[in-house]
Amino acid sequence: MFAAPTFFFALGASLSLPITCYAGLIQKPDLKLPPYAEGHREHAKSMFLESYDAYRNYAFPHDNVAPISGGYSDGRNGWGATIIDSMSTMKIMGLDALFSEAVAHTLNVDFTASKTQDTVSVFETTIRYLGGILSAYELSDGQHPQLLTKAKQLADQLAHAWKGSSPIPWGHIDFQSNSYKLQTSNIAEAGTLSLEWATLAKHTGNHTYHNLGVGSARHIAEMQTPLPGLPGQGIDPKTGSAVGSYITWGGGSDSYFEYLIKYARLNLTEDHIFADTWRTAVDSSIKSLLKKSAIKGDSYLADIDNNGVVRHVSSHLACFHGGNWLMGGRLLNNETIFNIGLALVDGCWNTYAQSETGIGPDGFAYIPSDGQTAGEAPPTLEQLEFYLKHGFYVRNAYYVLRPEVLGSNYYAWRTTGDEKYLQRAISAMDSFRKYLRIQKTGGYAGLWDVNNPAEGFIDDTESFWYAEVLKYLFLTFDDPQHISLDEYVFNTEAHPFKVPHMSPDHVFGSGNMSPPSKPHSAVPGTLPVDPSRKTRSKPLTKSASIHRKYIDMRSAKLFCLLSAALPHLVVAEKIQLPGLKLPSSAAANRAAVVNLFNDSYAAYQQFAFGHDDVSPLSHGFSDDRNGWGASIVDAMSTMHIMGLDDLFLEAVNFSSKIDFSHSLTPDTVSVFETTIRYLGGLLSAYELSNQQFPVLLQKAQELGDKLAFAWSRGNVVPFGFLDFSSNTPSIATSNIAEAGTLSLEFETLSKHTGNQTYANLAIGSLSHIANLPAPLPGLAAQGIDPSSGNFVGGYVTWGGGSDSYFEYLIKHARLSNTDDNLFADTWHTAVDSSITTLLRTSTVGDHVYTADFDSSRQIRHVGSHLACFHGGNWLMGGKLLNNQTIIDVALQLIDGCWNTYAGDATGIGPESFAFISSDGNFTGGSSPTSAQLSFYNKNGYYITNGNYILRPEVLESNFYAWRVTGDTKYLDRAASAIQSFNTFLRTSTGFTGIIDVNNVHTGRFDDTQSFWFAEVLKYLYLTFDDPSHISLDDFVFNTEAHPFKAPPAKEVYGTATGRIRRPTAPFVLRNPNAPLPAVSPIPALRKGN
Repeated sequence: MFAAPTFFFALGASLSLPITCYAGLIQKPDLKLPPYAEGHREHAKSMFLESYDAYRNYAFPHDNVAPISGGYSDGRNGWGATIIDSMSTMKIMGLDALFSEAVAHTLNVDFTASKTQDTVSVFETTIRYLGGILSAYELSDGQHPQLLTKAKQLADQLAHAWKGSSPIPWGHIDFQSNSYKLQTSNIAEAGTLSLEWATLAKHTGNHTYHNLGVGSARHIAEMQTPLPGLPGQGIDPKTGSAVGSYITWGGGSDSYFEYLIKYARLNLTEDHIFADTWRTAVDSSIKSLLKKSAIKGDSYLADIDNNGVVRHVSSHLACFHGGNWLMGGRLLNNETIFNIGLALVDGCWNTYAQSETGIGPDGFAYIPSDGQTAGEAPPTLEQLEFYLKHGFYVRNAYYVLRPEVLGSNYYAWRTTGDEKYLQRAISAMDSFRKYLRIQKTGGYAGLWDVNNPAEGFIDDTESFWYAEVLKYLFLTFDDPQHISLDEYVFNTEAHPFKVPHMSPDHVFGSGNMSPPSKPHSAVPGTLPVDPSRKTRSKPLTKSASIHRKYIDMRSAKLFCLLSAALPHLVVAEKIQLPGLKLPSSAAANRAAVVNLFNDSYAAYQQFAFGHDDVSPLSHGFSDDRNGWGASIVDAMSTMHIMGLDDLFLEAVNFSSKIDFSHSLTPDTVSVFETTIRYLGGLLSAYELSNQQFPVLLQKAQELGDKLAFAWSRGNVVPFGFLDFSSNTPSIATSNIAEAGTLSLEFETLSKHTGNQTYANLAIGSLSHIANLPAPLPGLAAQGIDPSSGNFVGGYVTWGGGSDSYFEYLIKHARLSNTDDNLFADTWHTAVDSSITTLLRTSTVGDHVYTADFDSSRQIRHVGSHLACFHGGNWLMGGKLLNNQTIIDVALQLIDGCWNTYAGDATGIGPESFAFISSDGNFTGGSSPTSAQLSFYNKNGYYITNGNYILRPEVLESNFYAWRVTGDTKYLDRAASAIQSFNTFLRTSTGFTGIIDVNNVHTGRFDDTQSFWFAEVLKYLYLTFDDPSHISLDDFVFNTEAHPFKAPPAKEVYGTATGRIRRPTAPFVLRNPNAPLPAVSPIPALRKGN
């Protein structure tokens, strides 16, 4: 399992941050082979000799041997592709006689004309012929200068591909007329030339070669892209423009990405665009493409098609990425990229390990934990059954001797020294000898179906079998100092080029990862047929897989498979960890929390009873919640949970006498605050006491009837404030937290009164917001106008003003068990968009956070105590959707929020803070001061508002983390908070907020908010309470921590196969500067001494 996205890069001198990531060595230092390696090295060599003997006997000097029929083919212009492509392997294996024969052949080739009627592929000819010749020249220490002459002859012919004004070469040229074939190309064809052409320039002194090969890659890197660093697959050599926007690490794009980081290493260039673009591509891939299979949890990189739809497909070709990420991760000294690289290597190897022959198929697909399929026809019943057993299903079953899985396995061995990669190579060689060897000729051939070898062989041995597969196998078991990854860079055909020595203080890239400065634009067009790296020299002539009998995903048999045989895909999990037990130390901490409550509430009883809040310092009170006794009603559910029966009965008695017909103060009534504190408090107390006090429901109904006037003007979205005396709303803008955080309370009121009108009002508002076109998929804008029902502005945040709207989407789905998938699907879409667009990592400490996205579509690297509810909410939703990725990211978010406690002098977190990520530190406000930067360099965040006003969110998410994982570190954190509260918040008469969490001598606020009783102390108590008491599988908490009884969970929340909602209409930005209500308005805080 890989960690959530984390990055640690240099940020640049402008911020004066001492964060320079010096390049690391690629190979594990002092790597040693076990004694058994020698025998397997010889095994790889013998396979080469057997294969090459077949070629020499039946096909020399043509391109490929046909080992079954004993014939040959000339799909690479007849210049002897197998000979030239094999030369570097021969030299590495010490096959000197064969190498000399191959050199002699090469020197006699006339590269000025094709020996066949075919045009010449610039890409294939560069990587196989030009790369093979230059690598042989270097490996033989320049002893054959005629090889360089031949390489120059070939390149001079290929250079005609750059006719015209565009720096992109045409993909195919006619060597007789030196004319090009007028057709579109792809970025793999156009961007996989730099290593070979730069090496040729190095040895000839002619920089023109370098400029041609590198200029094409640079042009692609500088293009505007659909996602940062990730260009679409197609490109037009005539104009240099993008063709379509299909994103993939597979064929048609693959080696473009591969060469970005390899060119940076080969040239040690000070031009950072190549390393920076590669890193940006990886960062975008982690955010947008990285997925996990719901079965076995294999990691893979999905595609994104021209319509922006994620396609959960992959291929043998794409499996180069694991090794490439291992190389780049080491060069950038980035452990996260490296670890994800290993996870990708493992995922690709699983396609070998789970096949009948032990050999991987050419194309395959996944069903991830969000239930989506390949973006085309759904899997057949046979494919689905295969998936349930193996974690992927086969789309193209043939094996054409491709190298990518074994290439990445080789990198994994050389970088880690883990012998499991040696065992995998042994397994592959055994499978090759068993299933690919042709007894008649001694050669090796591909298979039509890796799961059914009886389907027969493919009568062809591609040249990359010699150049790549057998070379990587041999080197896996060879002395690691021979062709060290720190001394050579392999081209995409596995031809090694010597690299310059790298100084210990070398840095790859500038540390910048900038989003595109202009929107991506592309023209439609037709891409080359079979746009894949190292395309086959002749087409396959037999159906590569069994005829697919597609069935409707709604069919009864398939649904039974999905719901019964695939529980990890569609069936909701329990939220709490089954069998969770508390350690013996929990009892003392639980008692400590009760003491906190009793001491706090005693101060309230003494100085403020009947009023809203106590002022512990001045021994007074305040009535900022309409004077109905907010602390009493808000504390009732906590009292009942703690078993404080006398206090609970006193609170019930008080609540029974509240007159909700009018405010006891001149203030208007906040619909949101009154709903979550008073209505939620009354209904939760009614349920927790097993409905023993019907007066609580009576009072809740009285209050609900008054609050309903917020919808009195025919508006779907309620107005935020009411005058209870006249039952008239205040006509003003609202926000989605105020308008979308009512459903749990109002539907619970409907449940107990039998009047569905209450639920319809609140759910109608929630539905309306969820259905509005949003700035980002699923991520509603913060502001909303109740009069028109439209968004106001386009600001997106998980913080105040939006927070509990997102919270209630999944909580409403769980509490109601509704069959309307809108709510769970919208929540899932919001999370998916957040991971794709908002998720960031601090450059110090690798702390994960969700940034904001403002109306001008800029990322703001800000966080807040309010937003820190998200970790717990994502844990709950991740469990209900059975989505491990969401769970993993949630735990990272929780750790990031807890760090704001751990990093402060008081051990208590601030009201708001900010981060610096690899894409900058824009917050919408002023740049960090030198003091803030110094704090950031130590802690990975900096404080923008140091107040603590007794907020609960960090401890709320910590409670969820404990109940979900059972990791006792969350108990330790809660105990630490108790200690800090006693040290810094306690007064002689209660508990108060503090002005500066990073100052142990801080001043105080003369106020105890009611959510201190309702939330902070409840979540702390429940963290140390019996997990079966108020289980997360039996109750749903409102946003004020009032628990409501939930029915038994459904099997599925949201749409079973494809929960991500696509936009139905474009978002329209309206009134971006219109005033919005204060975020989570807290009455003016009174400072004390």
